[in-house]
Amino acid sequence: MNEKEGHIDNWALLARHFSGETTPEEETRVTAWREASEEQAEQYLQAQKLWAESAQFSQNLNINVDAAWENVSARIAPKTVAFIPGSWLAVAAAVVLLIVAGIYFLNPSSPADRVILADADLELEMPDGSTVWLAAGSELTYPEAFGENRKVKLKGTAYFEVSADKEHPFFVKTPNSEVRVVGTAFSLEDEAAADRVKLQVTEGKVRFCPNKCGKAEEEGELVERGEEAFVDKEEPVVIKRKASSLNANSWQSKQLYFKNTPLKRVVKDISRHFNREIALRPSVNSQRPYSGTLAAEKLMEVLEVIQEVNRLKLENTSGDTLWLAPR
Repeated sequence: MNEKEGHIDNWALLARHFSGETTPEEETRVTAWREASEEQAEQYLQAQKLWAESAQFSQNLNINVDAAWENVSARIAPKTVAFIPGSWLAVAAAVVLLIVAGIYFLNPSSPADRVILADADLELEMPDGSTVWLAAGSELTYPEAFGENRKVKLKGTAYFEVSADKEHPFFVKTPNSEVRVVGTAFSLEDEAAADRVKLQVTEGKVRFCPNKCGKAEEEGELVERGEEAFVDKEEPVVIKRKASSLNANSWQSKQLYFKNTPLKRVVKDISRHFNREIALRPSVNSQRPYSGTLAAEKLMEVLEVIQEVNRLKLENTSGDTLWLAPR
């Protein structure tokens, strides 16, 4: 570094300085340059701010900046860059851009990833034509374009209709599980507050794996149409059974389906869908079967149908629990 003329022979020294990797001798050189004039001191502060912003950017992407720097350095010829008065900020910006370029080289898909946080129930079309219904409060991450494998990440609840493509499997990764499919429809729930992950298949079949599925196609529990499976977050084992309800994705379809369903189960599904406590009085026949399809938009309209068909009445509508009793 030539402090008197405001030049630097190796701009990588500045990158090491801002990342705290300089030797005592190198620190002395940078300090001497910075203190040579008020103008250079101001330029240093501006460049330091720019560097801090770039560091925050790299942390948000969870990328190793040092590795990014090495990756970029391998792709460019060593050069001497002159820092003349007034140009410091421009070169500092160039350093930041090179770091960002290194991030892209290390992980070219990251800048193209889309992260969707649903404030309300949301329908999304994937790059391959698959459709995802994302429940309110859930988060989905997916690329602008799929590669060899179609991979998305889910936090929360979603319903998937996956376009068939045997050559390119579709993976859904959650914090505690992974689903591998070719072409099917299913609902998946991995809520932070829940103690287990829930999967229900409505069309086709999927492979359900604790944590992550391997490369083998047969890895994971095979779950088929009409079945549901669970992964306990404390014990990563898949438990499979016949689906106990047809309404795992009622939030998406906005309908409730029942086929010879015991009244106790009907009330439980309605309660879950509307997030309202509903119960049967002991004198009600809880095993009485019910069949029908209900538009699940308004709770009281749904309960009116249940009351009429089963000759029930609603009690305690002002309390926390709605009670259904015989007329």
